[in-house]
Amino acid sequence: MPRYDFQCLDCQAEFELDLKIAEKEGNSNKKICKKCQSSHIEQIITFKGAISTSSSSSSAAPSCPTGSCPFMKN
Repeated sequence: MPRYDFQCLDCQAEFELDLKIAEKEGNSNKKICKKCQSSHIEQIITFKGAISTSSSSSSAAPSCPTGSCPFMKN
C-alpha cells in the first residue's frame, strides 16, 4: 500500500499515512491528523529516494541506475 506524507493545517504536524489510491483521492476517514485528530490536512511532496555508491571504492561518485540522474550534475 502506498505511503503518503501529510501536514495538518491546524497544528502543523507532519505525518505519514498508508492509503490506497482511492482513499487518497477521495474522502477517507483515515485522512486525519495523528496529533490533533483534525481532518484539515494536505498532502506534502517529499523525496525519499536513495542513491547508492559503488562498494569497490569509497571515493566513487553516486550514480543513477538509468545513467542519467536529474539530481546529479554530470
